[in-house]
This record gives sequence, C-alpha cells and structure tokens, in this order.
Amino acid sequence: MQIIKQNQQQTTNWSGGTTTPLFIFPVDSDYASRDFLFRISTATVQTATSIFTDLTGYQRIIMLLQGNLSITHNNEVTHHLKPLIPHFFDGAWKTTAIGKVTDFNVIFKPEIKAHIDVVLMSANQSNQIQTSKDFICLYLAKGQITIWENQQAYNVYENDFVLLDGEQLHLDATAESIIIKVTIQF
Repeated sequence: MQIIKQNQQQTTNWSGGTTTPLFIFPVDSDYASRDFLFRISTATVQTATSIFTDLTGYQRIIMLLQGNLSITHNNEVTHHLKPLIPHFFDGAWKTTAIGKVTDFNVIFKPEIKAHIDVVLMSANQSNQIQTSKDFICLYLAKGQITIWENQQAYNVYENDFVLLDGEQLHLDATAESIIIKVTIQF
C-alpha cells in the first residue's frame, strides 16, 4: 500500500482552473506526451464557462466533488451533473461546460476498463475492501479513515490518495467520510 498525502501532490494551472494529478500509469509516462495508459486526478473549474482538453484516444470519467455542472458534448447533448455521480464520455468529443466545480477524473485508454464507486461511511463505521488482480485505489474526498493492513494502522486524511496492494483491507472511519474507489482492469 502506498499513501500519497495531500502535501505530496502538486497542483498546476489549466485554462479553466487547477488540476492535481494523483497517479499516472506507467509511472514514468508524461501527460502532455499522451503516452500513459491511465491518469487519475482532481481539478477545479474556476471560470463560468470552460472548454475541456481534447483527449483523442482516451475515455474519460468525471465525477463532481462539489458544485453543479452542465456539460455539453459535440454541441449536441447536455448533461446536468451533480456531485458523486460518475459521468463517462469519449475524450475526443468536443466538450464544453458551464459551472464552477471541483471534480475527480479518470482518463484511460479504450482497451482498459475503469470504474468508480463511491463508499459513504459514517463515523465509527467499519468496512472491508477486497482487492484482486485489478488495480484499485482510494481517494478520500471527505473525512478521515484508518486503513488496517497486516495489523498495521495507516491514517488517511481528506484529499489523500491510496494505492492498494493487499488482498483484503479493513477500513475504520473516524469521521463521516466519502471515499472514491477506482478500479482499473487491464
């Protein structure tokens, strides 16, 4: 298991706000060169209207963490996004949006399957995460949890990102928590 703490994450600007890459695979790949298989990030949209980056050759999942967004693909279909509901679209589509939000993003090659689950935990609640041959990671969008792996406790705080590699992990929420679970299948 690897925990990438919020203070280890680097935020950069894009034309409509900021982006914080959480993980890219392979780890030595470069987003700008488009030589990655998948990338997980958070972003803010700070302008009332924004144009999404052309990511031809990739699929995308966006999920709002805060705010509401009206997103239009190819000047035809508009979707009104609300927090914690994943929205899938093709990275080649001309995509514009109206709304100021914070969002969670997964960008991936079409030969890869990506899935987002939202795990809601109340304070003092426990949960089990089964891992498998798939790539699984967690992003703590809200709250605080403790992850137990081999009788070792790891504290995870809001905006921390966790790469999982144990077969079964036990989670304890120490506060009301929103966990975003990403599963990548090769």
